[in-house]
Amino acid sequence: MALSQTRNVILGDGKKIGIILLLVFAFHIILLVSVYLLTVLFGLGQGKRESVIFMGSQKTLPLSVILQTTLFPQYGLALAVCVLHHIVQLIVDGYIMGKIKNRLQFPVPQEPIQIKSPGLSKNIRPDRLRH
Repeated sequence: MALSQTRNVILGDGKKIGIILLLVFAFHIILLVSVYLLTVLFGLGQGKRESVIFMGSQKTLPLSVILQTTLFPQYGLALAVCVLHHIVQLIVDGYIMGKIKNRLQFPVPQEPIQIKSPGLSKNIRPDRLRH
């Protein structure tokens, strides 16, 4: 029932979809800012901070769809919100990561890296690592 109601919402009224997009965008930005402030409060350093920010603002689309269709099938619009929020979070987080990736500095090893696995032993030179 929820899936059929969502279809009508998506195909029927573009204005509702626009409003939903604005709301989920604002909600995701609020989540990102909140998690960022928590990382500052807890004093997390570079590397850990970015991981916590992105993971702390994520939600799982399959779980939200299952819960929504099982527990609240009468609210078809909620399914559209779940799916659009997932799409918006991927776009926003991808954009932000593209902007900050050059500021992140990770140590580059100066000695060859030894990779050991069954049947494979290989040295990789640091100058062969892609950035």
